Order: sequence, then C-alpha cells, then structure tokens
Amino acid sequence: MDSANETALALIPITFIGALLNWSILFAIKKLSFFNNSFGSANQALVDALHSTIFLIYFCPMVFL
Repeated sequence: MDSANETALALIPITFIGALLNWSILFAIKKLSFFNNSFGSANQALVDALHSTIFLIYFCPMVFL
C-alpha cells in the first residue's frame, strides 16, 4: 500500500467524524436553548460544519488520485 492510500484511509474516517460532530453541534445549538452560547454562535457552527463537509467531499477524494 502506498503512502497516499494510507493517508486517505486515515483521513476519511477522521474527517467524517468531524463533519458529523459539527452538524450535530449545529442542530443542538438550534434545537436546545441551554446550548445558546456554549459553543459560540450558530453562524460559527454552520461555517465549521460546511468546512468539514466540503473537505470530506472535495479534498479527501483528491488524495486517492
């Protein structure tokens, strides 16, 4: 196995978990009132979730190429 595949196999699960957690935090901030200021603003959570998702969809497949 070459180093690019090893990198991708490590990067994809970590990025997937990060994106999943960021979207979960965004939904928790929106839905639960006691999370209003504990993780920053909802805008920050949205941008973090979008960044993680774009990284997962765009950058991770490029490692395989």
